[in-house]
Amino acid sequence: MEYSAEIQAGMRAWVNNRAYIDGNGNYHMKGYNFSGPIASWNKAVKRAFDDVSAFAKAAHAWEQEYIT
Repeated sequence: MEYSAEIQAGMRAWVNNRAYIDGNGNYHMKGYNFSGPIASWNKAVKRAFDDVSAFAKAAHAWEQEYIT
């Protein structure tokens, strides 16, 4: 499946363990002293996927298809 560059950036961060989701359902980038900023791709991912498990499943499928 084709995804926008914004969603691909989120998928890349997710599969590389550089992103996490907070208790409010927002995606953040890791690598900061405290909680990282909300990711620039947060809204695009939340619009495209019903929940984090759907996003994670799609991200890992995308990784298998396009990264490896």
